[in-house]
Amino acid sequence: MAQSDLPRASKQTILDAFQGAFKIEHSNSVSETAWSEGRIAYNPANDSVFIESHVYDLAIGEFKIPQNLSTSSNKSALPSAQVLQSFTNVLNRAPTGRGSSDRIGGMAVIDGKLFVQGYVTYDASGSVRDTTVVVDNPGNLSQSSVRGFFRMDGAARVVNYLSPVPPEWQSELGGNSWIAGNGSGMSIASRLSNGPSLYSFEPDDFGSSSSGSIDTLEYMDYPVEHPLSTEVITDTSFGYYDWDAFNVTLQNDMWTELSSAWYGFIIPGTRTFAVIGSSGMHESGGGYKIVNSAGFECYGPCAKDNTDEHSFYWLFDMNEILDASLPWKPLPYEYGVFDDRFVGYNQQGAVGVPTGGAFDIESGTLVISHGGGTSNNGGGSPIVSVFKFDGVEITPPLAAPAAPVVNLRILPDE
Repeated sequence: MAQSDLPRASKQTILDAFQGAFKIEHSNSVSETAWSEGRIAYNPANDSVFIESHVYDLAIGEFKIPQNLSTSSNKSALPSAQVLQSFTNVLNRAPTGRGSSDRIGGMAVIDGKLFVQGYVTYDASGSVRDTTVVVDNPGNLSQSSVRGFFRMDGAARVVNYLSPVPPEWQSELGGNSWIAGNGSGMSIASRLSNGPSLYSFEPDDFGSSSSGSIDTLEYMDYPVEHPLSTEVITDTSFGYYDWDAFNVTLQNDMWTELSSAWYGFIIPGTRTFAVIGSSGMHESGGGYKIVNSAGFECYGPCAKDNTDEHSFYWLFDMNEILDASLPWKPLPYEYGVFDDRFVGYNQQGAVGVPTGGAFDIESGTLVISHGGGTSNNGGGSPIVSVFKFDGVEITPPLAAPAAPVVNLRILPDE
């Protein structure tokens, strides 16, 4: 069967692959799991995960996935991961580049090396081009050589996730074997993809050099002038960027200023590019530094109702991505709330939504992290959900989805 004739997957395809979950709670003299944002990589050599520490410390540790996982939504019932390597700093050991990254982005084990994306939270000018460091011996995090920063074409639009391309799709993606992408998740929308992006690259291009530029091929990207949306209007009264980012109309059900895409991957045996993250403002609308329904003055964008934020997914057809006339033209054929079993709420909004992911093609293992998931106070440790696609039957959508209500985009003045 040609890859273009492969079936589409559905949300249920992913949920059917769910094996269970575990939690990671650890601290050492370098850092701790509390306040981790949950950026994660799967290590097939040890059936383990690398995960970032407290958001301010930029450290990484390795933890063994428990043999017995829990399918319970009771967080206290989740088994704990065994520590394989305690937290150690990585980004600040890069020999070249600005070295000013203050956040860890997507991570992946590629050909036995740990690739780590980094970014600057508030790059107002959009001038930061450094994206990647490579840990040559992830089995010895504290002593390994660290190369980088490399500069992947796409800059901030490639820092949220890294995922392998199934063999059947590699020729269609320029012969490249990996994907990188972004979908908001940080400040300064003008430098980001305002919808899930998809760039392909070849890890061999990183070679053995200490730094350099890495070519990518762009297939899907949503600049702020062309966010993920279904309809263009000429009314400019909404007053923020060039689209209804805060769902003032209460008709934006697809992508808002509170949307973040934290992991994207092609499901093997399908033509589906699946993206998992979080979104909100779809029921109550939102604003910037408003006082929400819980009486909290938000630090940035937030929903009017503090519980109007959920795990979210977007499924795209690879045929439509490849056939699109412009990289912001593809629309998801299915999207909505994903799985809120670990989502909780405090005055500020949701915790425990998906915040990172990794996929291993050989074993069919998908891991999705839920940053801060163990506690609703915002300072919890990560929960990790484990999925196995090996042998999972592809569940197609039950029917063609209804046309979206409308995700409005304001047409800027020419």
